[in-house]
Amino acid sequence: MPRPPKFDHVVRKLRKIIRYTQARLAAELGVSEIAVKKIENGKLALSDQMKKRLMIVTGVDPTSLDRKKPVFIGESSYMREMFERHRENSRTRKTGDTTAELRDWHKALLRLAAKEMEAIMGAAMHANKMDLILYLWELWLRQTIKDLDLSAEFLQAAEKAGLVRVLKKEKVFGSTTAFLLQKESALLRSARPKYHPRTLQTVRLQSRPKRPPRRTSVRRCSSKYSPSG
Repeated sequence: MPRPPKFDHVVRKLRKIIRYTQARLAAELGVSEIAVKKIENGKLALSDQMKKRLMIVTGVDPTSLDRKKPVFIGESSYMREMFERHRENSRTRKTGDTTAELRDWHKALLRLAAKEMEAIMGAAMHANKMDLILYLWELWLRQTIKDLDLSAEFLQAAEKAGLVRVLKKEKVFGSTTAFLLQKESALLRSARPKYHPRTLQTVRLQSRPKRPPRRTSVRRCSSKYSPSG
């Protein structure tokens, strides 16, 4: 049986209410499972960024995370029903649906983000820091895709938006889309079976077994043989 925790951390209480494992909560937050374990064990303090992530994912009041009892935003307690309602209201794709649809506040925030992106690019152009801004953008994009495990979904969206076609036409190799495409093609090549050009038989990927060493025959001397003195 697993040993009971030394103390009941507020994040552990929150996780038990929503019935998430440490691995699932870490995947939803976009952090490692080790980070969640360290937080619950008191070895890692809750940063403001982590509190914000917990609020977005679970609807918990971030100020209540400094106390011993989690509280839902605008409420005096926290229950699983509140979490389920929060998740349903924040979903862009309903369970079982194949298409997603943005909420009104998502659309408003995306318009604001587009304006902010335009502003930072303009500021970088005037400050002669365009190359650095683009590099930082690529770092953020790749890290976000990795943390949230969005590689497959990103490539599908890039194909739908025509990014893949543009990359092949313009031969741009430094972008995140090109990086993920090269990674995917490398995985496909490694998983593709190899065939013999004549017999079309699958060739084993393992190296050929080594032949056993050849035995050397040893001539036995006759018992009557005596060396000449």
